[in-house]
Amino acid sequence: MRGSSLSSLRITPVSLDTGGYFNFCYIIKTMITLLLGENSFEIEQALSSIIDEFDGKVERIKSEGLQISQLPDILMGVSLFATKRLIVIRDLSENKAIWPVFGDWLSKVSDDIHLVLIET
Repeated sequence: MRGSSLSSLRITPVSLDTGGYFNFCYIIKTMITLLLGENSFEIEQALSSIIDEFDGKVERIKSEGLQISQLPDILMGVSLFATKRLIVIRDLSENKAIWPVFGDWLSKVSDDIHLVLIET
């Protein structure tokens, strides 16, 4: 990701102990959570915890086929039916059109959105 848009964000690493090695969950204080690692069980547990704490419907977005033109609606749009949104996107780094510019969009994520990115 491009460093310019990330420089103003504070990132806190959270270690998920997985019996012999560690995965890291980086939580950016603007309600963007990155679950990163090879231990899918720990990632799913962390995701379940986030979902359990959220009061509303979870929006799951497939990164395959996602286009840059859709990012404003996903990251800055509001819902007519809810005041808060929880959006989960898996393996966004595999989308070669979006990943190189996605860092520029992080600072634009609405305060009403908790964005969860899962990279395995």
